[in-house]
Order: sequence, then C-alpha cells, then structure tokens
Amino acid sequence: MKENWDRFVSGSNSSSDIDPVIYRSWLRSQNYRISERILDKEVLPAHLLQERCEEHEPLLRASELVLPHILQIFRDLHYIVLISDREGYVLNAVGDPSFMTRAQKVSLAPGACWHENIKGTNAIGTALAEKTPIKILGSNHFVAENHFLNCWATPIYNSDGEVEGILDISSASANRNQPLLELALMGARMIEQNMRLFQLQKSKHSEQDYEDFFRMPPPTLSPVIPIPVKKEKPLSCIEHHKSIYTSTPVLSANIGISVQVPWLGRSQVTKEVYDLAAKAADSDISVFLQGESGVGKEVMARHIHQMSPRRNGPFVAINCAALPPSLAQSELFGYADGAFTGAKKGGQAGKFELANGGTIFLDEIGDMPSDIQVLLLRVLQEKEVTRIGDDKIKKLNVRVITATHQDLAELVSLGKFRQDLYYRLKVVTITLPPLHKRMEDIWDLAPYFVNRACQSLGKPQYSISGDVYAHLFTYNWPGNIRELENFLYSMVALSQGPVLTAADLPRDFIQQLTVPASSEGPLLSQLTKQAILQTLNKTDGKIAPAARLLGIGRSTLYRKLQEFNIRPKYMMD
Repeated sequence: MKENWDRFVSGSNSSSDIDPVIYRSWLRSQNYRISERILDKEVLPAHLLQERCEEHEPLLRASELVLPHILQIFRDLHYIVLISDREGYVLNAVGDPSFMTRAQKVSLAPGACWHENIKGTNAIGTALAEKTPIKILGSNHFVAENHFLNCWATPIYNSDGEVEGILDISSASANRNQPLLELALMGARMIEQNMRLFQLQKSKHSEQDYEDFFRMPPPTLSPVIPIPVKKEKPLSCIEHHKSIYTSTPVLSANIGISVQVPWLGRSQVTKEVYDLAAKAADSDISVFLQGESGVGKEVMARHIHQMSPRRNGPFVAINCAALPPSLAQSELFGYADGAFTGAKKGGQAGKFELANGGTIFLDEIGDMPSDIQVLLLRVLQEKEVTRIGDDKIKKLNVRVITATHQDLAELVSLGKFRQDLYYRLKVVTITLPPLHKRMEDIWDLAPYFVNRACQSLGKPQYSISGDVYAHLFTYNWPGNIRELENFLYSMVALSQGPVLTAADLPRDFIQQLTVPASSEGPLLSQLTKQAILQTLNKTDGKIAPAARLLGIGRSTLYRKLQEFNIRPKYMMD
C-alpha cells in the first residue's frame, strides 16, 4: 500500500493499482495542493469551538450517550472515537489518553478541521466528500505525517436525510485488521435515533398525537431497557448535560473486537423476548433457547452473555450436531498429553475449560450422543472437568446456554435424551419466534443487513424503497432471519444502487409469493401505505427527503398521500 502512495506522489502510478475511492480522494488532494506535510492550520480557538459546539448541541448530546458504549468494546486498546460536524471540524474526542496525546500531534483533536481541502485524504474528510462509510488505513492518507493512523468513519444523517456530522474511530496503524466500520455504522445509527427522539421531545405535538397520525412507533435499533450512562470526563469544550437515561443498546465484545447486534426489532413479541433475556442475564441460571433454524439462537446467546456480569469473560460456541461422536468428548472436555495416538504434545483444553469465567453455548444440544450426555451432566453437577487420560480435576466457573430446533421434551419421552440432563439445562426457557411471527421487525432487520452487505461488498450504503418492503412482507420466510439476510445480500450484490427497488427483486422470489390474486392488490396497497407512513415518520413529515428514501418522485408521493388519505398535521417540503 505504501508503494502505491510513493508512486502516486511521484506521478508514476496508474489508477488501476489503487482503490477507486482512495484514488479519487488523492486526485482531489492534489488539486487542493495539499503538501506532504501540513501545519496546524484551521484549528479553532476555544471561543469559536465553543460556539460551534453550541450550534451542534443536538448532535453532541445524542452522541455523548453512545460514545461510552463504543469505548467499552476497546477496553485497554489504543483507540479514540471522534465526532465532527458537517464541515469536518472535530467537536469531541474520547478514548485512550496515550493515543490521544499522539493523535494531538497531528491535530486529530477537538477544534481541528479534517476536511479534505485541509488535511487531504482522511476518514472524516473523505466520508464527507463521498457521503459514504469509509476506512482510511495507513498510507491511504494523502499526508505522510498521518500514515501512522488507521481510521474508520461514517456519516451521521439528520431527519432530512442530510449529513449532520461524522463518527470516526481511529487507532495506530498496527491495529488495522479489526472490523470497526460496522461498529461505526451501528454507533451512527444510534446517534441518529437519539437525535430523532430528542427532536420529538421538543415538538409541540404530544407523543400521542404523533403516534396517532403516523400509526407507527418511532424507529428503533432494538428493544432495549434503560441504561444509566456514566458521565465521562469531557475532553473538549462541551459542557456535558446532566446524566440521563437512554435506550441505546450496549455494544460489547468477547476476544478481540467483534460487533454483535442485539435482537433487532420493534414488535411486541420481540420486546417480550428481550425483556425475558435481560432478566435471565442477571443471574447464572442455565438458559434453554428453543426455536426454528435461522431464528438467531446464537445471536441471542451472545446477547445474554453480553448483558450478564460475565460480559468480560470468554464466549465459546459449539454446534453439537457437527461433533463427530468419536471426538465429542475430547472437544468438550479436552485431553492430556499422550492420551491417545495423534494427541497433541502437552494435551489440549476442551471447550469448557476455554469458557471458564464466561459462557459456553451448546447449540443443537438435542444431537448430543447419549454417552456424552452422561459426562455433561456430571460436569454441570460437580462444576469440574477432567481431561481424557488425566487424573487432575479442574474447577469450572461456566454459565451454560443451550439451544435446539427440536422438541427436547419429545426426545426425552422417546428415550433419546436424558431426563435429568433435560431438567438441569431447562431452568429458564426462551422461545425465539420465527420471522413470520415478528414481521414488523423487518423494518429494522432489512436496513441493518443491507448496510452490512454494502460494507462487505465494498459498496456505498444503499437505501430501501417502500415497494421492496411491500414484497418482503408478503413472503413467509421459512428460512427465517438467515434467509432474509442472504436474500438482501444477493440483492445488494447484483444491484447498481443507490436505492434497492422492486426491479432489483429476483424473479424467482416474485414467483414464490403465494398471495392470492384477489387479495394481492389490497395487501400490497396496505403495505405501501405502511412504508410511506414509516418513511414520513423518519423525516418528520418532510416530503422531499421522504421521496428520496422511498425512491420515488415528489409528485408520485403527493399522489400516494392523496390516494391513502394521509393528511399530516404538519408537512414540510
């Protein structure tokens, strides 16, 4: 990568060797006459920074509720998280003090402007220029003195669909392999949600009037319980507001940095599942997850772990159905040196040992061989494990979560699963509903999966038109959330964007829709109306941004409003 930069600044590199987004930014940087080393220009004095912070108070207030949760993921790692305004001025920065000191040497700190015309190619400035999430690693920065940085940034949008600011995560260039763009996207979405909630609180219309008109709740990332946010010592001129409660979900991770989204959705059944999981997470009782394949059992298991006091311990997942019977014992409980032919020198720890101090998730527990069931019962009862070929007893402190798509009670009655083990595992049962029983959650699942697919495929972020939602709601989704994710991934892969429309739907999918001809019109009409109401909800009744999100013209939207007899109490263009 450094070689590409060297050749470019010397005028001997071709665009084919460079990522198109980076190449465009480098060309802009050349046009701005950015030198290889720049001075600390365009740094605001304290009083002007204060004025800018006051101007962007809603953005800062919404973000200060999110940044502490992002920082929880990094723990002792050298990262900082920054918020800039739409002009590239950094307004707030929190994170590792030692790295922050290093970053300040290149003015990556509050008050500095990181627009491309000041700093050349960089995550904040290039995300603003391209209006898309982006990562700028090492020598992708145009200015040589910034090559030690790795940065991930994404735009934050206001209710008009316009860029309000940038969320940036930065680290030293040695930490370049972490999937942080997804984390930045999630943080930006939560900030956007908080800004909308604050805007509603200030509205002269009561919440009941608002919901009566739109007939839909404000958009949420997930059903959540209030989380008291610990105040962080401000590192900018911002005067923090009094501590308040927010419905922002806590992001956390296990070994390394791994973003796991909580159980997404706004439906009542999803809220009930989330509430039960939150209660179960507070204790060490065994949890049994029941649900069809593809409903997200491992996602829920990880979520319980991350809400529990064990969140800083390991999370170890194993699919019992994929364990060969001959290897199941050694995989779960480990083996000693020389325990059998081919054993590793020094032996090997089993999954239970690896999960010590944290959580072990045993998926498809109904497929566990009967002889292993006996050993598992003893481990759970005695809270200790002995490796194969060893006589040393190792004490365990492990929380057990199990799951299956089978009827475990029926397996017990058939003699295929031990009854005593069944009752040991089934202390709290959480039944995860299939997607066709939580269809309202598609409003939250679909944009998340589309965003993740765009990131994976290296595409700018796509939006979803209302007609696509209408078709998604007419399908039964027998493969559940896994099928929905794969379906949207394929749509993004084949679409030219920037909006997914009904024209992007696969032909075989259209043919699978089983809506009777007599009811297809009314059903699609109802769902189209719902999509319009949802979009107006997001834009606070403003027509132009709503039309853009729906992928239709304003005249078409006005016609649909008249057709569905939608008359907002306040509607702005």
